[in-house]
Amino acid sequence: MKPKRRAQYFVMYSARHDNCGHLIEEPDRRLTSRAALKRWCKEVIQTGKLPTTKLQCGNCDREIEPTHVFIAEVSAMRVRRIVPVTG
Repeated sequence: MKPKRRAQYFVMYSARHDNCGHLIEEPDRRLTSRAALKRWCKEVIQTGKLPTTKLQCGNCDREIEPTHVFIAEVSAMRVRRIVPVTG
């Protein structure tokens, strides 16, 4: 029996680029563990601000600000959106 792989958690930033209609979704590559995600959530709660990064449009190479942020869990080759439990 194979041991279960631990789930990975990502903060995903997304936006639809109005100029070309391209949907962009990128993970925050600094947050790949559950502990890092908890630290990120606590920082957001304490400061009230979301630390975001600019997204690069693959169609026209422009940088745009993300309009949506969500948490994704990757487990057993499945991705699902979740609301994190912190604390």
